[in-house]
Amino acid sequence: MITVLSGIPEFEADKIKKRQLEGIELAKQRGVYKGRLNKLYRQPKRITSCSLPFNNRYTNKLTVNEISDITKISSATLYRAD
Repeated sequence: MITVLSGIPEFEADKIKKRQLEGIELAKQRGVYKGRLNKLYRQPKRITSCSLPFNNRYTNKLTVNEISDITKISSATLYRAD
């Protein structure tokens, strides 16, 4: 009895997930759904403001970790933006 009752919410969750994926496919076909934008595109002004110290890091003697601490952007994101 408990096994049968526990299967009902699992079945409902599967149906919800299936409907969600169908909706995403329809939105992609219409060109509306593009997914989540990564940090480089969500904050372009912030990335361009930190690209100058990152590109001049050999002349200004700052490490990548120091630049990421100052700009509050991870070092991996700085490398991707470069």
